[in-house]
Amino acid sequence: MRTADALARTDPANLPASPAVQALRVNAKAPNTWGAYKKDWRAFTLWAESAGLAPLAATSADVCEYLAARADQLKASSLERQLAGIGQAFTAANLPNPCRAPQVREVLKGIRREQAAQAAAEHRPVTRKAAPAVTDILQAMVRALPETKAGLRDRALLLVGMAGAFRRSELVGLDIADLETAAEGILATVRQSKTDQEGAGMTKAIAYGRGATCPVRALRAWIQAAGITEGPIFRPVNQWDQIQPGRLTGTRAALVIKRAAAGAGLDPEAYSGHSLRRGMATQAARGNAQGYDIMRAGGWKSERIVNGYIGEGRVWQNTAIHSLGL
Repeated sequence: MRTADALARTDPANLPASPAVQALRVNAKAPNTWGAYKKDWRAFTLWAESAGLAPLAATSADVCEYLAARADQLKASSLERQLAGIGQAFTAANLPNPCRAPQVREVLKGIRREQAAQAAAEHRPVTRKAAPAVTDILQAMVRALPETKAGLRDRALLLVGMAGAFRRSELVGLDIADLETAAEGILATVRQSKTDQEGAGMTKAIAYGRGATCPVRALRAWIQAAGITEGPIFRPVNQWDQIQPGRLTGTRAALVIKRAAAGAGLDPEAYSGHSLRRGMATQAARGNAQGYDIMRAGGWKSERIVNGYIGEGRVWQNTAIHSLGL
């Protein structure tokens, strides 16, 4: 099969079906996801044809050879992502997916170990993760904010974002209609998130806090000062401290976090839009919250990711460390 024909099979709009079925299949995944799948398949088909292979006739052994050929060019994480796009082409053509074979996973694991060893031998710096905005860090950020409308918005964004372990896209996507008052605080409905492409939604509980860092009171203070009665909660504020129409973007929300870190005397490069979400999990782990409660509060689907946060949060709570008698 020619490359163009094989590539076309990965696009749901090209499948032989009614317009209604085509539209539903397109909506099964985000447009960016389909775009990534097509790029992954294009890279694989170019390699396959250069090797004299028909892309959709490729076996698991062929996929292993592809991974080996690209191991010097791409990180293991990028290759793993490409496997999803390559496999999607076989699924779209109603063919067995060779990317799911055990030997493919073994080769990918070998690449990951080899790249890690090479990085260690070359003394390459480890990629730095976003620093968690745990409670004391968040308190320092909030104390440094100005008493302006922009400061009220940023205080609410920081505190609510951490308290609910929101992704930045979830946070800026909140509308007034998504909030419900409860005796214990506020229930915020997230209509759609990264792990909820179908839009089933989930509810996050934002509990009352203490003093100036109470997320519920901070959110209400911002909404009242901004006079917001409908539509987006977090909105742009211009240099004259005037509230602008529309919705704050995820990029601007990340800049709010970096600016707040700088105002508190912290390294802004260490903090990102993920710092609030990570901060909630890390702080909750320090408080000995159960893993399943952390997962449920933040809407995590992966135990592996949450267990990583728990391990980081409890690193100093290891009794072996404090039993050395030094």
